[in-house]
Amino acid sequence: MKVALYARVSKAIEQNPENQLIELRRWAQAAKVEIEGEYIDEISSRDTRPQKELVLRKIRLSEIDGVAFYALDRWG
Repeated sequence: MKVALYARVSKAIEQNPENQLIELRRWAQAAKVEIEGEYIDEISSRDTRPQKELVLRKIRLSEIDGVAFYALDRWG
């Protein structure tokens, strides 16, 4: 199974997505899934999340099997 890891922070200057990515990498290793790539949206609004759109496109094109994110509010 090939998945994308997705992290999002609202305030790039004050927040670092690395904490989310560390946990996602641990999960991927434990679940024995292949990480296709890591996608990070910083300083995003509800309407502009270019990396999320890229991940969704890859799912639609069957380039990846799924996406992993730290918490639902980071994806939603």
